[in-house]
Amino acid sequence: MSVAVVNPSVLFVCTANICRSPMAEVMFRRRTDDMRYACSVSSAGFLRANQSAAELAIRAMADRGIDLADH
Repeated sequence: MSVAVVNPSVLFVCTANICRSPMAEVMFRRRTDDMRYACSVSSAGFLRANQSAAELAIRAMADRGIDLADH
């Protein structure tokens, strides 16, 4: 009997996907990468599509050594 290994997927959702969910995404990804835990991480929003992360969110993550500029 073989067991299939499935990597989990995590989706962070907020209203516009420009602050909270992208910040959660990159922080969670950093943590799982540090732990060498394989999973898919992404973020989404209800209202807007194809928006860049907010400047304050980018700066807040940069202060923590995390790049959010490509969101």
